[in-house]
Amino acid sequence: GVVLAIDKTIKAIPLNIDSPNVVAALIFVKEVPIVIASVYSPQTEPLPLAILSSLFQFSKSIIIAGDFNAKHSDWTCPKVNTKGRRLSEWLIL
Repeated sequence: GVVLAIDKTIKAIPLNIDSPNVVAALIFVKEVPIVIASVYSPQTEPLPLAILSSLFQFSKSIIIAGDFNAKHSDWTCPKVNTKGRRLSEWLIL
């Protein structure tokens, strides 16, 4: 599971994401909309890249954090796995 904690002094709108492992909200910083998301991608499941891509409909400014179980040299992991390659390619897009 995932959790996303936002201080109640920050204007936030929860986003309805159809995934048990992704939670997201639209927050406003100086009236600028920013999507913030928390993600968990179990080792045995594919990355939820379609869901993450859909967040761009709410804002072009996005912060995504979580446990992706994705290993890649781009983030100084000594090993590379399939999820790491896919996430690295997605981040370039």
